Amino acid sequence: MHKPKFFPRAVLLGIGVAAALLVGIPSAQARVTRIIIDTKTSPAFGGASFGTAGQYETIAGRAFGELNPSDPHDTIIQDIGLAPRNANGNVEYISTFFVVKPIDMSKSSRLLWHDVPNRGGRITINTFDRNNGDVGLSSGWQGDNSGATAQQPAPGNTNDYVVVPVASRLGDENRGWDIVRSVLANERVGIARVAGKRVESLPTGTARHKRE
Repeated sequence: MHKPKFFPRAVLLGIGVAAALLVGIPSAQARVTRIIIDTKTSPAFGGASFGTAGQYETIAGRAFGELNPSDPHDTIIQDIGLAPRNANGNVEYISTFFVVKPIDMSKSSRLLWHDVPNRGGRITINTFDRNNGDVGLSSGWQGDNSGATAQQPAPGNTNDYVVVPVASRLGDENRGWDIVRSVLANERVGIARVAGKRVESLPTGTARHKRE
């Protein structure tokens, strides 16, 4: 998914101010608590220069965040109420990201392409976008990557994903459960695999849990 976003030249100052304001935010709110830069390549792309933007650099890292499971904005997340909580009563997650930007941001176009890749495949802006001075951001959102798109530990990962907690009820993790339903004898049931677990392709409203 390719989402263009414009940002002011003072974006770095704005990020710094936002980080300072995090200190005064109540604990029971959704927020990013920490950002780690794992790798930085500068210059990138073999030192090539692009249009009037000049040389580019890439930055890969992880954003650590937490959500309030009682917030109506977050309750849409499946089983968030069954996830373990931290000391603030929030649910934690980690999302990887990859930034492609001009080394000299004063030469940027102020246009940000935000990609949310499918199955963890990291996306970077192409030569045309770099010649225009654009900035690219690829960030992870799927926590069920497996097989060829399995989560690769950072640093060194070349895909983007989100690390999410395992839901549990009374300490019993809901991992490795089949989602099944009663079907007619002549109805074919398709079983998919998510993170190595068998999951039937059906709406959750018609499903029930069954032990493997």
